[in-house]
Amino acid sequence: NEVPPRQDTPPIGWATWYTFYEHIDEEIIVGNLEVAEDLAQDPTLEPMTVFQIDDGWQRTWGDWVANEEFPSGMEFLATEIRNAGFDAGLWLAPFYVSTTAPIFAEHSDWWVLDEDGEPITYSNLNTGNYAIIDVTHPDAGPWMRDQVAARSAEGWNYLKLDFLYAGAEVGQRYQDVTGMQA
Repeated sequence: NEVPPRQDTPPIGWATWYTFYEHIDEEIIVGNLEVAEDLAQDPTLEPMTVFQIDDGWQRTWGDWVANEEFPSGMEFLATEIRNAGFDAGLWLAPFYVSTTAPIFAEHSDWWVLDEDGEPITYSNLNTGNYAIIDVTHPDAGPWMRDQVAARSAEGWNYLKLDFLYAGAEVGQRYQDVTGMQA
């Protein structure tokens, strides 16, 4: 089967990751947004549509609220970005939760487990250990969904959902399903 070519124009945008990695704060975002607004006035450039904040805005993976470097909060930034004429983009890794996040300690039964019954963990560039949320658990799946919905309700209309392969990790789950089924 032949896949038809894409008919729409892919979004053009800016993301914090490729310059700042996770070392970001509100001042960096606002300063770069001002530059993006100026560049948007240049008729010789392709119009930028997305302004995306990547990893580093949250307290930790799984604690999806603004950290202390974002004193005005994430809803404020989403509004500022949209008011500047861009889609407000925000990064999330919804299937991973840091083992240091409060939610990890509060819910010992929410994680995909290995053959020994221990949470399967992953380390991203030695930044910590992350457990995989078991979306088949009757409370864990809705909790994850609600985290994503809350970011959308804050005004983020472009979500970069990263590390989605984690949801299909082979392991023991609340329901007896394969990783792909989960």
